[in-house]
Amino acid sequence: MTWVVTTLLLIAPSLASAQSGGPFGSGQGGPGGSGASPFGGAGGSASSEVRELIFDVGRISSVRSIETPARFAKVWRAFRMQYALDESGDFKPEIAATTPDNPQTQAAFLRYVAANNPTIRLEEEQVCRACTNGKSPRTEGLKVIYVDCPKCSGTAKVMLIENCRLVFSGTVPPKASPEKPKAEATQPSSASEELKMLMDRFLVVGKRFKIDRDEFTKEMHYSPMTYVTNPTASPALRVSVFDDGSVFLHTFYYGRDWLFHDRFKLMVGEKVFDSPVVKRDMITRKVLSGAVLERAYYPSDQLAPAEAVAQASQDRVILRLEGSSGIVTKELSAEQKAAIKDAFELSALLKKIYKIRKDAGINGKLGDVK
Repeated sequence: MTWVVTTLLLIAPSLASAQSGGPFGSGQGGPGGSGASPFGGAGGSASSEVRELIFDVGRISSVRSIETPARFAKVWRAFRMQYALDESGDFKPEIAATTPDNPQTQAAFLRYVAANNPTIRLEEEQVCRACTNGKSPRTEGLKVIYVDCPKCSGTAKVMLIENCRLVFSGTVPPKASPEKPKAEATQPSSASEELKMLMDRFLVVGKRFKIDRDEFTKEMHYSPMTYVTNPTASPALRVSVFDDGSVFLHTFYYGRDWLFHDRFKLMVGEKVFDSPVVKRDMITRKVLSGAVLERAYYPSDQLAPAEAVAQASQDRVILRLEGSSGIVTKELSAEQKAAIKDAFELSALLKKIYKIRKDAGINGKLGDVK
C-alpha cells in the first residue's frame, strides 16, 4: 500500500487582542484552514507527548504563551468539527460536525465555553528533538553504539497532544430571542468547504488507525492502533471500520484455557447490554503456543453496546464474555474505550465524505494515487 503524505497547514489570521474581551474580530468569519490529503498508511506509529492546558478564550494575544492566535485557530476549528448548533441555537456534541464560522456560531461558542468548559484535543506530529533520525548514542565500554530513541521509539517523530480545557473570562454575549437558526448560519457555505473540514478531521482521527488495503478491490479496513500495540489485551470488545463507513464488532479472548464464548454482557455506567448468541460460523478459535485465542463476530444490527461506549466513553465499562466452559470479566481500559469512540467518529466521517464526493461525481477511494 502506497500513500502520499503531505503536511497539513492550519493558517491563523489576525485575531482580536485580549482587550477585546473575546477572540473574534469585528468582521464576519474567523480562523480557517487549508485543505488536507490522506494520512500515512500505518498511522499512530509516533510516540506521544501529552500536555494539559487551561486555555482562556477571552485572553487571546500574540504575547501570551498559551492563548496564542495560532493555537486558538486550531481550537476553534476542532470545536466546529465536534459540535453543532441545535434548533434552539445552542451547541451540542455531534460526531463529524461541519459547523461554519460566522457571528452566530462565534457568539454561541463563547456562551458554551463559559457554561461548560469543554476540553478540546489538539494533535500535531513533530520531529523528535531528542535524537537523530530515531537513533540515540549509547556507550558500551569504549564503544559508542546507536539505539532506538527511548522518547520516540525509533520513529523520529513525536505526536504532541494538547488537551485544552476552555474557559472564558470575557463578557458573555447575550442569546438572541429563541428562534430556529437560519440555514445559512448553521450550514457550511459550500460542499467544498464541508469536505475540507471533514478531511481535516479525518486526518487527525485516521492517524490512530492501522489501515489495510485490499489490492484487488481497493477497499480499506481501519483497525485502532491499540489492537496492534497491545494485541493480547483480553477480554476485549473490538471494533473496526470499513471503507463505506460500516462498523464491525467482535469480542476477543486470549488466555490459557478455553472459554468457548459465544456471547457477552456489557455494563456502561448503570446500563446493561446483553448480546445475542453468535452463530458457529461467526466464531474463530486458534491454539497458540501456550495460549488459546477466540473471536466472536456480531451482526451489524447489534452495535448498540459499542455505540453506548462511544457516547459515554468517560463512564466505567465492564465486559463479560460468557461461554460453555466459563466466563471472564474485566473493566475496559481508557485506551479500549477511546478506540471504540474513534471508530464511530471515523465511520461518520467516511460516510459524509463519500456522500459529498458521490454528489459531486467523484469516484474512487480516498487512498487512490492520481
